Amino acid sequence: MEDEEASENAISTLSSIATSSLLQIHWTGIPHVDELESLGCLLFYEVDVHKMHTHPTLKNMKFDIIIFNFPHAGHYPHLRDRDLGLIEMHKELVEAYFKSASMMLTKGGEVHMTHREDSPYDSWNIVLLAAKAGLSLKDKVDFNKSDYPGYHNKRGGGVNTNKSFSIMLMYRRFQKKKWKI
Repeated sequence: MEDEEASENAISTLSSIATSSLLQIHWTGIPHVDELESLGCLLFYEVDVHKMHTHPTLKNMKFDIIIFNFPHAGHYPHLRDRDLGLIEMHKELVEAYFKSASMMLTKGGEVHMTHREDSPYDSWNIVLLAAKAGLSLKDKVDFNKSDYPGYHNKRGGGVNTNKSFSIMLMYRRFQKKKWKI
């Protein structure tokens, strides 16, 4: 019963990965998608973080927690993760996520993000981007893969797709600065 109650207010979005390409690119994730579906979670594909709050199904829903694990604006042959142009694209993506997600929270709700802490990812200034959306850092904890049995981080795009990589991660929780009564 507790799992059923928890799943009533749970949502997972798999950004811009259609089911067929998910099988091809990240085939190891299929059991996780199947498990989420069996728990009654709503799974949405190709949700634009810039306008999640206006999505036809999501716009009238409020959530206790909204999670974005490892945001990334994509891979481009002419750009590396340390290039300023790509860093700006990443920051714009994260800021848009915070703004849209902050409009979809229940009172006391939280926005979570798992993010790399090493260079150049630390230059994204996640806490500042959250503040621009009216969110403040509630806490920051180490992300321990061992807390998630079967979890393996994967690269996206065409760069060593479906291969894991070494990471220094922090899991951050944000909440609205002030709730209006």
